Amino acid sequence: MSYNSNSRNGSYKQFHRSESMPSTIQRLVEMLDHVEERVELLRDHASALESERDSLLQIISTVQSHKDLENISE
Repeated sequence: MSYNSNSRNGSYKQFHRSESMPSTIQRLVEMLDHVEERVELLRDHASALESERDSLLQIISTVQSHKDLENISE
């Protein structure tokens, strides 16, 4: 997954006073929409990572329980 923002690679130009207000507002809305999409994607990935972490912790706990049972039976 790429986390390069468009502002870093130069596809968004800076705002200039010579631009009309509607075009400036439109560009700002587009940029905010893009940011919102990226935030949602990051939230989805964070949620997936949390689920994976929980699964791994459960597996570790199960393995530890099995080891403890083996030690008791010896």
